[in-house]
Amino acid sequence: MKFALIGYPIAHSLSPALFTAAYNGKYPYELVEKPEFEDAYTSFLKNYKAVNVTAPFKDDAFGMADRPSEEVRLIGACNILVKEDDGGIAAYNSDCLGVRKCLADAVEGGILPKGEVSCLVLGAGGAGKAAVVAAAGLGMKVSIVNRTLERATSFAERLRGKIDLKVYAFSDLEAAVEENVLIVDCVPSGIQGLEDMILKASSKGAKTVLEANYREPHLAGLSNAYSVNYLSGREWILDQAITGYEFMTGELPDEGAMKKVIEMLR
Repeated sequence: MKFALIGYPIAHSLSPALFTAAYNGKYPYELVEKPEFEDAYTSFLKNYKAVNVTAPFKDDAFGMADRPSEEVRLIGACNILVKEDDGGIAAYNSDCLGVRKCLADAVEGGILPKGEVSCLVLGAGGAGKAAVVAAAGLGMKVSIVNRTLERATSFAERLRGKIDLKVYAFSDLEAAVEENVLIVDCVPSGIQGLEDMILKASSKGAKTVLEANYREPHLAGLSNAYSVNYLSGREWILDQAITGYEFMTGELPDEGAMKKVIEMLR
């Protein structure tokens, strides 16, 4: 069996190192870096048992799935495609399942309270949408804010009747941060002044922050702040990789070896 990552560009991806560690090099894992989705998808059909899918192809991949999972149907995007024995194509979103596990562990560990938690997701891109569905799946009361209001409202409309998603205007960000217990930051470039907003809000009640950016985190300074619980994006990427690779291969990956790869990141 062969596996691959499709997307463009993907040379920077941590996925090959994680996959190799996960199965001790047992399976080939290749990079299919093509600017057009059709070319990358054709390569998947010809050459691979399953593929990871990254930007900008997650929405396109969703449209090719015969059997999208529930989280994929809600989000409208997937990051894993798997050929099934009968020739069908199954689709999963391990971004969503990864953040769900990360947040569930935070609840079990006492970092987040049990019961209905108010969660604010920053960003309506792929990671943000995955976080919304994950948090809602844990029974959280979910809100979203995005620089472009239309993108957030469009996603909320997609979820109508399935998930009750409150949308904040970006101009109301500070108030939104104050009103929610959990902040999930999915904005790769960071938001100017966000750390100060969280610190100010935490003086009125403890906050928990999960930052998706694991390479260049903008909020890591909050890890030592009073009344702020900081969850690193490295936990998220590890959880999504463990979940996703099992879908791809049908075998449990080596979690310890994968952790060592992430620990080597500077």
